[in-house]
Amino acid sequence: MEHHQDDEQARWLEWRRGGVGASDSPAILGVCPHRTRMAVYLDKVGAAKPRKQTETQEWGIRLEPLIAAAYAERADLAIVQRQACLESTEHPWLRATIDGIAEDGRIVEFKSLGLHAANEFRAPVGEWWRLPENWLVQGNHQMLVAGQEWVDFAVFLPLELRIYSVPRDEKLCRLILDETQEFWACVEDGVPPRTVDPRDHERIQFAYPKAEGVLTLDAPE
Repeated sequence: MEHHQDDEQARWLEWRRGGVGASDSPAILGVCPHRTRMAVYLDKVGAAKPRKQTETQEWGIRLEPLIAAAYAERADLAIVQRQACLESTEHPWLRATIDGIAEDGRIVEFKSLGLHAANEFRAPVGEWWRLPENWLVQGNHQMLVAGQEWVDFAVFLPLELRIYSVPRDEKLCRLILDETQEFWACVEDGVPPRTVDPRDHERIQFAYPKAEGVLTLDAPE
């Protein structure tokens, strides 16, 4: 069973490398707190070290079925599909792995927050615009891929479930399209993208340890 799960994970990772996913877009737009644009590029071209699953991520996966069941009961909407891997027909470089799709077609993302993240969370019930920027980018990316107008975030804070319904933002969607298209052209050409985070230079040094002198990144013309 474990070998089968490893094979499925490997196939999913390979599929994910073939395009820009919803969790990639926040880094590409420079709003991801723990990942940079260069980190995404190195992953896509196969030059990054495999990332180990953190304990927080492990518990997020363990809790997801419980959050999904609670959401379905609270929202009175059945989840008809879990972990849906979608590709955009209009924008072929865009992909998304969606936590859940409800019976009315809306996208549902299941989030669980640890104590530190919960203490930093600043979105009262009903104020979806105060969700973290990277979540809003992720959700709009998913709406682009799925052709939907709404995404629900079911957020589990310690002993509390909150649901935020986020509408599609066409201006943000256009920004996602422009930035990810430019980024994916860099991946296809094997040309490092322009950087938006000083940590990217450290990642370049790590990825190419045998390079001599000062490494510079030239943006494609």
